[in-house]
Amino acid sequence: MAQLDGKKLTRLPGARCRIDPGALSIVILHCLGRKLEGRYVGTDEDNVLIFRLPPVAKLKERLLVDNGVVVKYERQGCIYQFQSHALRLIYRPVPMLFTALPTSLFRIDLRTTQRVSCLLPMTLRGKHGEHEGVICDLSEKGILAKFKISAPSGLRKVMPGDRLVASFSLGEFGLIMAGVTVRRIESGLGSLSLGLQIAELDEVESQAVKSYLDKVIGILN
Repeated sequence: MAQLDGKKLTRLPGARCRIDPGALSIVILHCLGRKLEGRYVGTDEDNVLIFRLPPVAKLKERLLVDNGVVVKYERQGCIYQFQSHALRLIYRPVPMLFTALPTSLFRIDLRTTQRVSCLLPMTLRGKHGEHEGVICDLSEKGILAKFKISAPSGLRKVMPGDRLVASFSLGEFGLIMAGVTVRRIESGLGSLSLGLQIAELDEVESQAVKSYLDKVIGILN
């Protein structure tokens, strides 16, 4: 598995490149050597990717020298990156860059700590109410939790970036109340999975989570 600045890169087939229309994208043009903040527009009849860019002087001439492109974008709490090349550029009504579909792309794994599979009852509280669920995966930095949901459940309104509070017990290591940020949402038939980044944890609770993980990993190893 490749690495980028210490982060794991998972290679995926290029055909799995899915970007939500309007999504913020970081476009790095080799000819400029810097990042541009763009927006994904969609695809045209030739199935090429179209990005809206900020105005850049003499960009068309610069692309003739080097048309290499790197694109980074976020989708459902994961960051993806791929390399491609510019096919054409239009200026009106706004600058639009057309790029070829990538043959492969990479998912950047933001996890830098060990994780363990588990089944821990938890409570999630926030602006959409209080909900009981189960933690299926735990690390020092994140939680994967699953919930059963009914049609009117407030969990259906949860969005990436929402800040919530997760409470759960680690048995002998004590009760944990963590401020979390929603990073990934996956819906199933009557269920919902949330990838939660642990954003707020006091020193005692942080040590409790670490001690719990160390014990479980020690047993498994």
